[in-house]
Amino acid sequence: MSGRLDLDLLRGGIDIHVHQAPSLFHRHSFVECVRDAKEKGMRAVVLKSHHMMTTDRAADAMRQFDGIDVFGSITLNLVHGGLNPFAVDHALRMGAKVVWMPTIDTVQQEKHFGGIGGYGKAQSFELPEFYREAEPIVLTDSNGEIVPGLNHCLKLIKQYDAVLAVGHVSPAETLALVKAASAAGITKVVVDHPYLPFTELSDLEKQRELVEHGAILNYAFSMITPKWFSVAVPQLVENLKIIGAENIVISSDLGQIHNPLPAEGLRSYVQLLLEEGVTGDEIDLMLSGKTATLLYGES
Repeated sequence: MSGRLDLDLLRGGIDIHVHQAPSLFHRHSFVECVRDAKEKGMRAVVLKSHHMMTTDRAADAMRQFDGIDVFGSITLNLVHGGLNPFAVDHALRMGAKVVWMPTIDTVQQEKHFGGIGGYGKAQSFELPEFYREAEPIVLTDSNGEIVPGLNHCLKLIKQYDAVLAVGHVSPAETLALVKAASAAGITKVVVDHPYLPFTELSDLEKQRELVEHGAILNYAFSMITPKWFSVAVPQLVENLKIIGAENIVISSDLGQIHNPLPAEGLRSYVQLLLEEGVTGDEIDLMLSGKTATLLYGES
């Protein structure tokens, strides 16, 4: 024991949402991110990229650092052909633990940033003309039903017992996806950063409905950082108590250069939650217990 509850709770914790370089966006390197998590005694991290499958860099990190598990993932943006079961199959065979639905290439992203492919004026690279003219990826048809190609992806996620993460899609698409995943027998469904403006799930009734259909909410640290501030910590904690720690995981969603390294950000987040009355047991459940169920199948 360190005498610091924040550090003690972080030890053995799992960060399921870590951005890192190489990336087209400004990121800390994956080596820096994993090193800091290992030094803080964390059990595991999941590497995420909007553009690349991360199983290769996860394997590289595992070779460099003993004593921490590093898992890869895939995000079904246009670079992977959108809702492409061939890409999902390949990623899962390569050891990916999380399949994210589209993020930067959705209707929701276009709605909030004026186009797909990034974050509007915050873009760190120039999109080619064909990208700017491309159609955003949709999860549902005009009747609100899941598009056919997505069903193949869901079957693969179920087969490999992987985590389905919702991505940056509309509230209606999120609910339709969560329901479809439940019908497909998928038990590991995560809805990331519900309070971010392009997620539009700050309403507690919407969150409750998703939880009722089997989703886990990811109350990511990114929601209270300066760049993407969308909810004050006291309000976040009040809502957390209402939804229940048993229905929530916490992660950093960091890796951006303007933020601290993910593990340090997560440590700060843990301390903020403690100061607002979240108990150590609740944090341990959200950071180590529920996340271990998602990645390792532990109960």
